[in-house]
Amino acid sequence: MDSVITGRIQKLLNLATSDVEEEARTAMLKAQELMAAHDLSMEHIHALGEDGDPPGDQVVERTVEKSGRTIQYWQKLLTMVITRNFRCVCLYRSYRNGSRDIVIVGIPDDVEACRETLTFSFHAALNCWYRYRRGRVFRDRRATAAAKRDYMIGFAVGLRDAFAAQVREKSIVLSRRVQVQDYMKGLRLRSEPGVRRNVRVDRDARQRGYEEGRRGRGGLLN
Repeated sequence: MDSVITGRIQKLLNLATSDVEEEARTAMLKAQELMAAHDLSMEHIHALGEDGDPPGDQVVERTVEKSGRTIQYWQKLLTMVITRNFRCVCLYRSYRNGSRDIVIVGIPDDVEACRETLTFSFHAALNCWYRYRRGRVFRDRRATAAAKRDYMIGFAVGLRDAFAAQVREKSIVLSRRVQVQDYMKGLRLRSEPGVRRNVRVDRDARQRGYEEGRRGRGGLLN
């Protein structure tokens, strides 16, 4: 692997820890673009930067956050969008006490980067919703909840389309790693969620959420 490329990616990852949000966001996206173009994970970058030896390929599972008894539909969609972009897989695990977790499966550093981005995206989407809700009056709690659901679904779908456009523009090939695919074989999984079409939709909320996600609001895209 060209040391110039790995060195450049390492510098970008260092910049991604900057306290300046715009600088950190731009650096992380550029590093991700280069890693995808050269089929590298962050684990490769760290390991090669230390001793030049290739890293291990152990697949791990990591919980994103404790979700309680309910994982919102928009959380599932947003998780699906982000995990695909980091070559990971998302699981929704239930326990006997009724609690449920979002779990990410992948190569260790891919998973860690995915977790950080996903946590950030949850906060970004919620902040966009709060701005949209401000100054609007809904007839009751049910209408408010429905508007939030549709706004957040729109945000997730918009972000998905924004990522897809970025991949096409940069001619990046994103595919799940072979070891991750092998790990997933034999597991009993639910299908990844699509966009529901059998419920009444708040079209304004859905469209506004889509526009915010498509523009990459909240620091998720340039």
